Amino acid sequence: MIDRFELKFLLSPRQRDEAEQTLVARLSHDPHGGGGEYEVSSLYFDSPDWRWLTEKLDGVDPRQKVRVRWYGGAVSQAEQGFVEIKHRRERRVLKERVTCGKESLLRLLAGDLGESLSLPGPDPDGVAARVALLASRLELRPATVIHYRRLAFQAPEERRLRITFDEEVRAYSSEDAELAGRGLPVLPPGWTVLEVKFDQRIPAWVGQALRSLKLRLQPFSKYAEGVLVLRGLSSHALPPALARQRSRGS
Repeated sequence: MIDRFELKFLLSPRQRDEAEQTLVARLSHDPHGGGGEYEVSSLYFDSPDWRWLTEKLDGVDPRQKVRVRWYGGAVSQAEQGFVEIKHRRERRVLKERVTCGKESLLRLLAGDLGESLSLPGPDPDGVAARVALLASRLELRPATVIHYRRLAFQAPEERRLRITFDEEVRAYSSEDAELAGRGLPVLPPGWTVLEVKFDQRIPAWVGQALRSLKLRLQPFSKYAEGVLVLRGLSSHALPPALARQRSRGS
């Protein structure tokens, strides 16, 4: 189980460069991927009436969602994935996670969230059973796949601090799971999602750096924005400046 606080910011290309220069001096690259850089893909589920999308857009708190995550692009290249229930209460995020095998990944993309998941290891917390219960009660089905490139950093002296830059965020349907990188762009070119993740209290130097950059907290959801993009709808989540850029097709 992962339990931490999470802050999100949307960065223009200029802000992204300034943020990296300011924040990473005291950080090291995440050990995953080459130089802390790797691809992330997540299949999100929702109900036929888009319950979790609606809750996000309406600002319901607390809320939850179910997703399947694998690292890399096309699902055929992934050896395993992770079934997750993600809970959010204000800025606190709790993730229940269990590892699933490649066979289950393919069934999940087809919408099978039953209890017959192929789990390569134990599930002492019963995550798979709770996912199956949610799937039955809410009639969950695949909603969208979100793919992006992540550059991740961590602090050697503050193990639970993680700072990530998510770029080239794209959305596509679960039927197109081999098209990672070729879906619809969720953000204008060059824009980045910055996430700062930490335990009970943000380190003072990080807070000072964020204030110096004059960054504005943004309750941005890759899932919600991806669904809206695929459905051809405008977003309620984007700040006005970013919404104007999208309307101009930039």
